[in-house]
Amino acid sequence: MKKDKDNKVLETVEEKPVIVLSFDGTVMDTEPAIIATYRELFDRHHKNELFTKEIQLAALDDSVYAVMQYCFPEEDTKKMVQEYNSWQRNHLSDLIQPMHGIKDLLKWLKKHDYKIATVSTRERASIVELLEHAHLIQYFDVIIGGKKSNTVDTDGLFMALRLLDAKSCVYISDSSADIMVGKDAGVFTVGFASNADKAKAIVEERPDFATADLMQVKKLLKGEALWLAYDIHYPQENSETKKKVKKDRRK
Repeated sequence: MKKDKDNKVLETVEEKPVIVLSFDGTVMDTEPAIIATYRELFDRHHKNELFTKEIQLAALDDSVYAVMQYCFPEEDTKKMVQEYNSWQRNHLSDLIQPMHGIKDLLKWLKKHDYKIATVSTRERASIVELLEHAHLIQYFDVIIGGKKSNTVDTDGLFMALRLLDAKSCVYISDSSADIMVGKDAGVFTVGFASNADKAKAIVEERPDFATADLMQVKKLLKGEALWLAYDIHYPQENSETKKKVKKDRRK
């Protein structure tokens, strides 16, 4: 609560939440490139019959590392990930475009002084390359990538929140698994139903807000500050975590 020079109470200034967006399917429309890359690798390794609709949907939520570990147990997982990244980079980078509405949303967020992060299981170098290609990198204060787990785990999310000294957060993702992660972390979750096949799973995870239009996030942020009722469940931070955060801070 602030007071003016005559000691009159002024309107309370609410601190803006940190905005965290998942990368694939929220910031960039990577789904066609992801499916095409997996289809190429399954064909190359003579496993076409295993690339079912179920596996395709799981591949959109899981990390490349997890998919390779599960689908190609007889191969070196790291080499398979490298093969995936190399083929996608050399053949499909131009296919990956910003999600509809994301640039307008990022411009609005930056204009109104929101801190913005993206967190992904995709390798950080790939995220940076794609953001630069799309001329979006200037909007992001923090970029976290390269996790091996099946989803954007709480470690990556917490790292972004610590780097931005977040007291509150609005976490936006098109993945039901990420919504679960956000709930575990104690943040306000927004389910972005960009894919009709994912919409049901997102709704079932009961995000705090759900939309198929990213610009609805702007209306959400201009409304009642519902995220202030949420307490981020920061784990105890040890010295090793502090060193890692410092090392990963974006210069």
